Amino acid sequence: EEVVSKLSWGPDGKRIAGWWWSDGKIWVWEVETGRRQELEGNDEGFSKPSWGPDGKRIAAISSTDKKLRVWEVETGRRQEFEAQEEEIWFFSWGPDGKRIAGWPRSGGKVLVWEVESGRRQELEGLEGWADTFGWSPDGKRIAACSRSCGKVLVWEVETGRRQELEGIEGRVSELSWGPDGRRIVARSQAFGDVRVWEVETGRRQELVIPGRSNKMLSWGRDGKSFFTFSASDCS
Repeated sequence: EEVVSKLSWGPDGKRIAGWWWSDGKIWVWEVETGRRQELEGNDEGFSKPSWGPDGKRIAAISSTDKKLRVWEVETGRRQEFEAQEEEIWFFSWGPDGKRIAGWPRSGGKVLVWEVESGRRQELEGLEGWADTFGWSPDGKRIAACSRSCGKVLVWEVETGRRQELEGIEGRVSELSWGPDGRRIVARSQAFGDVRVWEVETGRRQELVIPGRSNKMLSWGRDGKSFFTFSASDCS
């Protein structure tokens, strides 16, 4: 019996990608015609396939060597991205699909690859793993925070210049860029407090929201307001 797992819709809704259990390949189906295309892999499996924002590429992490693989969907051409013999555990497409960011198991940095050239850049300064992570809407910056740092780090992707946004206690369990890329909101898991920073100036606003289990930060479309859900009082 053939088993397909880890299905993922393409961004245009016209294709589906999934991992074929029996042969270790990633397959892509056209929904309208049922036409199937195979992307060569290995026989040990992959993480869930992740489509690039433009739908032209698919990325996944190999379960065997923990390298990041990227395929061009139309041609099947495959690229491999690695972290100097370290294992890559997580990755995220940039919003324009031209870059991929990931972080190795050892932590301490974020790696950014240019998909076309394979050029790799290291963004350093993390203390341990990147627990929370996010690309700015224009793809020019990356924000991340490790479990114990008590601050949000923001890098300019082109230059590697790092900015530190301080003033939050405990582990940052969630962060989110505003839709215009000018602000970042982050939530403390332990205390439930929320901080909002203006990225350019570093100016911080502190918001204390009732309930220690605030979740699901979500910005309004205008970037002037955001919403959060408090599990303690369902508000």
